[in-house]
Amino acid sequence: ILNILVESPMYQTHVKLPNNSTPDWIKVEPKLFPFFKDCRGAIDGCNVSAFVPDDATSHYRNHK
Repeated sequence: ILNILVESPMYQTHVKLPNNSTPDWIKVEPKLFPFFKDCRGAIDGCNVSAFVPDDATSHYRNHK
C-alpha cells in the first residue's frame, strides 16, 4: 500500500499538502479555534493509525 501511495502518479493526483493558513471562520469562533490553532492539516475525516516511540507516548495519548 505504501508503494501505491508514494508512486508519482498517485501522489501527484491525490495528495495535496496543507498550507499554514487557518480559515477565518475557524479563527473567529472561540469554540473551535483552541482545537485547531496548531493544526497542520486534516485527512478528510479518515482515521489514520500512527505509532510513536515508547518514550514519547505520553505526549500523544488521549489526544484527538
